[in-house]
Amino acid sequence: MKSSYFTLIFIFLCSCSAIAQKLVLEEATVNFKVKNAGFWVNGYFDDVKAEMELQQSNCKIKKLNGKLKVASIHTGISLRDEHLKNDDYFDIELYPEIWMELLYCEAQKGKSIDTVFKLVIKNVEREIHIPLTMERDLNRILISADFEINRQDFGIGGDSLTLANEVLVSIAASFK
Repeated sequence: MKSSYFTLIFIFLCSCSAIAQKLVLEEATVNFKVKNAGFWVNGYFDDVKAEMELQQSNCKIKKLNGKLKVASIHTGISLRDEHLKNDDYFDIELYPEIWMELLYCEAQKGKSIDTVFKLVIKNVEREIHIPLTMERDLNRILISADFEINRQDFGIGGDSLTLANEVLVSIAASFK
């Protein structure tokens, strides 16, 4: 009888360690830069949402998703921001959000995590490799990533002699 109680307690404790810890987003930033006519254009999105779950037993990322409202784009020039919302760029009437979903992750040495995300822009899906950094700070989890995408893969901006195809993206977020 005692051994069956211990067995039940052991099973319960093991199953509890597999439970995911759902974290709450504190703050997130998504910045980008692209060359246009030889000059860097910097911008950011300020309406960003994300969710993250960690495996409690080993702090491995179980879930990491994010989305942003394209209408929240800022480049420092309001006329350019409005133009980027049109159908030849982001077409916010049809595609108001950009989102990404974690497909794969594997811890590397130190704070580095090798990840693959599904990125969806203008209803075009691409799997992209993103080297992610995750740090634990007292009572928060901090993640950051720098990566590059090709805007033409997503039908943004069409062919251009002055606008570079490569867009540099930088993401940072803190979760509690």
